[in-house]
Amino acid sequence: MKRAIWPAGLALLALVLSAAAPAPDVRAAPPQTVPHGDATRPRDPLPGALHGRALGGQALRPGVAFDGTNYLVVWTDYREGDPKVYGARVSPGGTVLDQDGFVISAAEGSEPTVAFDGTNYLVVWSNQASIIGARVDPGGTVLDPGGITISTRPNVQWEPTLAFDGTNYLVAWTNATGGTVDVYGARMSPSGTVLDPAGIEIAVDPGSQYLPSVAFDGTNYLVVWEDDPCHRIMGRRVSQGGVPDGDGSFLISYCSVPRGKEPRGKVWIQKMDPAVAFDGVNYFVTWVFLYGDVSGYYTDIQGARVTPERTVLDSQGFYITGAPGNQYAPSASSAARRISSSGRCPGSVGPESRARAPSSVMTGSWCPRLLLRVPWTPSTARTTWPSGTTRSMFSGRS
Repeated sequence: MKRAIWPAGLALLALVLSAAAPAPDVRAAPPQTVPHGDATRPRDPLPGALHGRALGGQALRPGVAFDGTNYLVVWTDYREGDPKVYGARVSPGGTVLDQDGFVISAAEGSEPTVAFDGTNYLVVWSNQASIIGARVDPGGTVLDPGGITISTRPNVQWEPTLAFDGTNYLVAWTNATGGTVDVYGARMSPSGTVLDPAGIEIAVDPGSQYLPSVAFDGTNYLVVWEDDPCHRIMGRRVSQGGVPDGDGSFLISYCSVPRGKEPRGKVWIQKMDPAVAFDGVNYFVTWVFLYGDVSGYYTDIQGARVTPERTVLDSQGFYITGAPGNQYAPSASSAARRISSSGRCPGSVGPESRARAPSSVMTGSWCPRLLLRVPWTPSTARTTWPSGTTRSMFSGRS
């Protein structure tokens, strides 16, 4: 399953590290965070009548695309025990056309994502060892019931994403090999031919790269990802021919992990789980923003506009939501809620929030808000990846 990665680390922070600081003065951290695309579990205790195992299996991680007439919704389904990819068509009027859904992956599969090429859908998923795809026509017929293997690179492969450029698809995913975690990709034609069977090295820089998202601007693709060691957002263009930009990757949003033995008075700024869409003029990249010090942290959703020439128009990023509590798992679409072209944050920030917000988050177009107080020490929580490798939630040891 996707991912025992940074969101699991957030849940561990309050539990593992609460002894290192005074009791919180507001409230405890939420018992579970929601990774990009994963199902939300109830945060409050279930009513007594609902305790026990889930009946009829579980359905997780939906994805959706539109063909001009109906939607195709895909998800990971556990009704048969092992996870498989299911789908169902839904009309614009809200009628579910395939009430029980239909199987798309004949064998085990999870983390599905979907796009439409004007004729058929392409559904892509992970079975951990490989990245697999299958075409589905608008009538709900699976054209490749045995699946098409897109990548069989060594070790674990997961977190697929895809976009269509009018001629071919670009599929990107996270690849873990020998302790390294990188972003690879491959093009696939609408007929189901894999054009890059050896894969394309999109992000193989030092450290780890993961959680890719991809969009197309009419000339090139932009692939964005989360980058270690301090959790920042990076991007790289890839041509329609499958050639990564020779200028390499570029920074979209920075991170800050203080060094030294005394953490008090220092802040951690980290960016995670990006998503990207193109609006006809610029890309819009969103991510989870984590800000914290030794007394607490919060997570919100931020974003920035990026030109096709890779210029970041909002160098500090701006808040999309600063609502009370923590927010996770952003997704972006050119048809989604409009963000002002000036990069203004939605809503308003009261004077009491500005007065208490740390000065370091009151620059540029950021919209500061109250800091959620949850005790933690930013150096000890660790989490295990599906590949068996581990990485620190916070890379600096203070």
